[in-house]
Amino acid sequence: MIIKGKLHWVMEPLVLGIVFTAASVLFQSHIIYIFANIFFGVAVLMIVIFRDPPRNIGKGIVSPADGKVVQVDWVFNTLSIKTGFFSVHVIRAPISGKGLEVQRFVGSYPDSDKERKGTETRIVSAIGVVRVLQTARFALAGVWPFELMETTMRKGCKIGTILPMAFVTVRLPEGMKITVAEGQKVYAGQSTIAKVVKQPIRRPLTK
Repeated sequence: MIIKGKLHWVMEPLVLGIVFTAASVLFQSHIIYIFANIFFGVAVLMIVIFRDPPRNIGKGIVSPADGKVVQVDWVFNTLSIKTGFFSVHVIRAPISGKGLEVQRFVGSYPDSDKERKGTETRIVSAIGVVRVLQTARFALAGVWPFELMETTMRKGCKIGTILPMAFVTVRLPEGMKITVAEGQKVYAGQSTIAKVVKQPIRRPLTK
């Protein structure tokens, strides 16, 4: 299965590969045949990058992205994940809730002080607002959040896509405890990254 909206990245080089293969046979040209193989190779690469396999959703608060945990901030209850080149590049909701808004922002990479553009998806959950920030190395070229305003979403549902070698940062509210460490590999929707240790206070209804 290919990521929603990215099928053309696979089909275009695949069609060109077929056309160049036919042309190489027609004109008996080895050079055209080489180009055909290049296009087929690109199509295979796009299938790897934009594949979207099914996932069994894990317990607690789950990772929004595939990759490696590169930074954990215990004070501000945040963690950052760097996506790998061969990771699945679907971003998933770490918790069930309602999509509040998607905003553009300017921030810094966990491994650099240079400011970069990105997007922030806010999810209002039973325990508070969870923020999922996506930053790509080349401005907004590699970030595609889905428009989920006022949408009730289940944990593990797809909320966007991102290109390889980007960062996804999760900001958790109070009452959650991060359960992963730096250097640990995680998988979107499957790996548990935090658990609820303090339930929100529920005030009695007054007449």
